[in-house]
Amino acid sequence: MLWKGLERIGEEHREILVLKELEGFRYTEIATILEIPEGTVASRLYHARHALRDALVGMGAQYP
Repeated sequence: MLWKGLERIGEEHREILVLKELEGFRYTEIATILEIPEGTVASRLYHARHALRDALVGMGAQYP
């Protein structure tokens, strides 16, 4: 279900989630990889996590 949820969110959100949550990069490393400020990394992660949650809930996943 996670992979299907990732397919449903935008590429920008998917990319940053994969770098942080699956690959384990730190904010500073992600900022360097994507050539964006660390603050932008934090903001995109916040929005990406919410987008993924919404996608998963839309597919029937339970959320507390």
